[in-house]
Amino acid sequence: MKKGIIIGIVIIVCIVAGVGIYTHTDHYRAMASHYPENTTINGIDCSGLTASEAEKKLVNSWQGRTLTIREDGGTAAKVSLRATKYNIHSQLEDLLGSNFIEVLRHHSSDKARHLTASMNMTKDSSAAFQRNIKQRSFLDIPYKVKTKNAYVDMNSTAFKIVKEVQGDNVDKDKVAKKAVASVAKGDFSMRFKAADFVAKPKVTEDSESLKEEQAFDKKHYTQKIVYDEYNKKYTISPKDLAKMMPRRGNDTALDEKAVEKFVDKTLAWEINTQYATRKFKSTDQGTITVVGGNYGYAINKKKEIKALTKELKAGKDVERKPYYSQTPYYTGGGKNDIGDSYIEVSISSQTLWLYKNGKKLMSTAVTTGKSGHDTACGTFFIAYKQRNTTLRGQNDDGSDYNSDVSYWMPFNGGQGCHDASWRSDFGSSAYTTNGSHGCVNMQTGDAAFLYNHIKAGYPIVVHA
Repeated sequence: MKKGIIIGIVIIVCIVAGVGIYTHTDHYRAMASHYPENTTINGIDCSGLTASEAEKKLVNSWQGRTLTIREDGGTAAKVSLRATKYNIHSQLEDLLGSNFIEVLRHHSSDKARHLTASMNMTKDSSAAFQRNIKQRSFLDIPYKVKTKNAYVDMNSTAFKIVKEVQGDNVDKDKVAKKAVASVAKGDFSMRFKAADFVAKPKVTEDSESLKEEQAFDKKHYTQKIVYDEYNKKYTISPKDLAKMMPRRGNDTALDEKAVEKFVDKTLAWEINTQYATRKFKSTDQGTITVVGGNYGYAINKKKEIKALTKELKAGKDVERKPYYSQTPYYTGGGKNDIGDSYIEVSISSQTLWLYKNGKKLMSTAVTTGKSGHDTACGTFFIAYKQRNTTLRGQNDDGSDYNSDVSYWMPFNGGQGCHDASWRSDFGSSAYTTNGSHGCVNMQTGDAAFLYNHIKAGYPIVVHA
């Protein structure tokens, strides 16, 4: 019996002790998830708060502040922190600690605990804040020379290293990054002195990385792709080769989008004369400028992209003519592709001239488009010729018209030269109110003469 009583007492004691240990352990866990009394973080009282609660309090405090940038004793700028966001939760969790004994020691002590956390902005918030800083007018300081990094000259296969330039311009990025760092430290007053933020070259001519880049360029971007243009040769530069065949580790890889962009933006700009602005020696106004029009050279972009892609993959030198979707009537003048055989129409004088091999074959009065249906100015070409057809369209009152013509020579969509047997006021200034719907109206005999002396592709220059 006594032995049983003793065992029972032991069991009861163990149960009570277990409950006590569990209760105190749970209490310690609760303490471990809250900052002890007399705890400040970055000067903010965080006593009894969880990490999430402390985070909210700290962020609210920072968002209520303003960064003041001071220059020469005055205020250069004030930047509100209201929209800033911060990534500090993991720091605050670490500051709590997980050791029960450490937690118990601080909870049982009245000694103040002053902690610090770096108020690091989130990536997006930091980028927006830095943009805000860099747009401030106090950074718009005139300079004589702009700092430049050393670089490999990719305009020729010499691949020379161009020395860096030390300038006197302010590095706005450096200023913005210091502003972010000041906020992170809780320093809301930042001193700015231009001399402290002068931009310095990040890459110098003796940089090993630059020399390695030069060696890579010499190995991979010496391919010569040469275009025989109408009056000169055009060679793709190493710079453009590098864009279309960018570096991938120790080798290169074709970038199809870059090839398309090169053909569309660079090659087309170099070769095309379609829609170009031209200097033109007019009959009645001397040398004038004629803008636009569909006449001229135009590369066939689809064929060019396909051919260039194949050549880049092969890596061999090549020289050839471009693939054209359109060539001008006169191919001997390069950019001056009108030549000396063309039709000229002057809207101001309501006159048409026909030139062939530099000789004026015809000068005749015409009627061009009325106001609202103006004949387009520019350099065009006769798309085709057609006898005995009917032109259809719509009058200003909405009614349809059908006009039978014997000689039809379109040059700009629905605009063209044709006979107009119904008209008798050719050359009259009344064209502004009683003109055509955009076509160049001619007397029947003159239209026949023009028709018989030109062919499809013949240039026609229309000017004011």
